[in-house]
Amino acid sequence: MSKFLCAIGIVCLSVLSVSAQTDDRSGSTNSKTALQAKLKAGNMVANDQSEVLNITGVNSFVFTVSNLADGTEKSFHHNQRIVVSLNISESKSEKYQLVFYSNDDRLPFAVASDLSSFSIYYPIHLYESIKTKLEQAIAAKKKVQLKIVRKMDGYREGSLIF
Repeated sequence: MSKFLCAIGIVCLSVLSVSAQTDDRSGSTNSKTALQAKLKAGNMVANDQSEVLNITGVNSFVFTVSNLADGTEKSFHHNQRIVVSLNISESKSEKYQLVFYSNDDRLPFAVASDLSSFSIYYPIHLYESIKTKLEQAIAAKKKVQLKIVRKMDGYREGSLIF
C-alpha cells in the first residue's frame, strides 16, 4: 500500500513539474506581466523631465541587419536598424543617438535610456529625410535641437527641431 501511495505521489509531482515548465516556456500571463513591469521600471522617472540639447554634429552611423536562421519561414525575415550617434554641445556623460528601426520591429518606448545613453526611436522609412535635413542644417551652421520629454506616467517624446 505504501509503495502505491509513493508512486502516486511521484506521478503527481511529475505532472506539476511539467505543467510549471510548460507555463514558463509558453509565456504565461505571469511572465508577461513580470516582463512588462521590468521594462516599465527600468525607464520610469521620479519627476517629469524635459530637456533640450543642441546638436553640433553626427559622430557615427551603424547599419545592422539581423535575422533568426532557425529553418522556419521566420528565417527569411530580416530586421534592419540604423543608429546615428549625435554630438551635442552640452557637457553630458550620456551619449545621444537616433535609432531607425524596421517596420516589423515592436518597441516599448519612443525614448529609452540606460546608464550611458539615450535612444530616440524613429521608423526606418524616415531615415533618409531626417539624415538629409540633419546634414544640411549642420553644414549651414543652423540650430538643430533634440528635445526629450519623459513623464512619470510613462509618456515619452523625442523631437528633432530644425
